[in-house]
Amino acid sequence: MLRLSYWIGSASPKYSNLPILRIIEKYSALVLAQNGTLSPEDLTEYFGTPPSDIPGFLKIIGGIDNLSGWTPIIAEYQYLLPHPRNIGIILPLFLVFLVVTSIAVALRMISRHRVGGGLRSFDWLTLVAHLMAVAYGGLALHSSRLIGPYEAWYDRTWDSIYENSKV
Repeated sequence: MLRLSYWIGSASPKYSNLPILRIIEKYSALVLAQNGTLSPEDLTEYFGTPPSDIPGFLKIIGGIDNLSGWTPIIAEYQYLLPHPRNIGIILPLFLVFLVVTSIAVALRMISRHRVGGGLRSFDWLTLVAHLMAVAYGGLALHSSRLIGPYEAWYDRTWDSIYENSKV
């Protein structure tokens, strides 16, 4: 469902300002209006999919029949989909782990220097690994705060996904 949402959002430039779940409803309405059939020309006409992108899009989705089969089912049962939200605990949790791990690494370095008679190469690797983990955690924190209140692709617009992917 998440992968389908991502690709449907990217293949529907006419509706890039709508949440992807609404775009899936539009696909479903078109499929049902045409008695379960959909053609590549329909994608260009109704959703603005560039003709050069259609073969790759259909290959990723699993073919036009797969797209025609799944979109009505998703639209019908969308009330069952979870709508996970970003929670506010991420920043304090990151800060607590940052402080705890920084203290642990600092104590290790101090003890290795005083008791072990100096720092060896694997101690420096530990410090580099800690800094990389902090940088990765900071990037993940920044990304989670950028995407807004919802985490699922189908709750977001393609425009917001595109803007957030620039970071």
